[in-house]
Amino acid sequence: DAMHRPRRDKNAEAFLNIREICRRNESIMTNTENCNGITARRIGVTGGVGSGKSAVLSYIQEAYGALVLRTDDLAKELMEPGAACYEEVRALFGPEVLREDGSFDRPLIASKVFADPELLEKLNGITHPAVLRYTEQLIRDAEEKGTRIVCIESALFVDEDGNKKGNESYHELWYVYTDAAVRRERLKASRGYSDEKTSSIMANQVSDEVLRQCCDVVIDNSGDFSGTKEQIDRLLTENNDAAQDEATGQGKTGGSDKPEGM
Repeated sequence: DAMHRPRRDKNAEAFLNIREICRRNESIMTNTENCNGITARRIGVTGGVGSGKSAVLSYIQEAYGALVLRTDDLAKELMEPGAACYEEVRALFGPEVLREDGSFDRPLIASKVFADPELLEKLNGITHPAVLRYTEQLIRDAEEKGTRIVCIESALFVDEDGNKKGNESYHELWYVYTDAAVRRERLKASRGYSDEKTSSIMANQVSDEVLRQCCDVVIDNSGDFSGTKEQIDRLLTENNDAAQDEATGQGKTGGSDKPEGM
């Protein structure tokens, strides 16, 4: 679901872009420093497959100098040989899930946990706390270097019952919404997914209704991406100290209010 902005190669344009990032960061720093001494504005980002989360995160990273953390990538990193979760995961699944080089056969593990919810819960019990600790470490390191925005992306921040998970790591939760028909077309074009495969994935993801109830912000990414950028710019530059309050479930809408992960 990645959508890329064109690269700017001219030195003058690069200089202007750097100045713009600095200007925006000054505005954001003012907003966040008024909120209990917090340095970085921490934004959780979630949404369904094909919604365009990668495009949203790339824009915030490029335009605002944000640190972007993807929990799936962090979990994979922590399961590499020698990393924090490796030994516990190996003990949980046994040697049959190991490749010749000692790394995990991830598709095999995925097939096992898909068929055994109890096993999935045990795996999550190993990886989730480690990911939270690692996330906090990376954020603190970035804050020391002056980072003012951190985005943490996960498909698991909200479950179908409306329970929030991992909310220790963010101050506000953004839902990237895209109309289902648009998502299907994107997934066909970018990943070659059939309608059947897309329907199967969507059926196993948290519903639009639940995400709208649980998230603080709804970004409508159904149309041209320029409209999405306008929503993001407004949300990140407005003087709104309440943006870092804990999630309330009321849902602040960044765009139009259309209805609608190993």
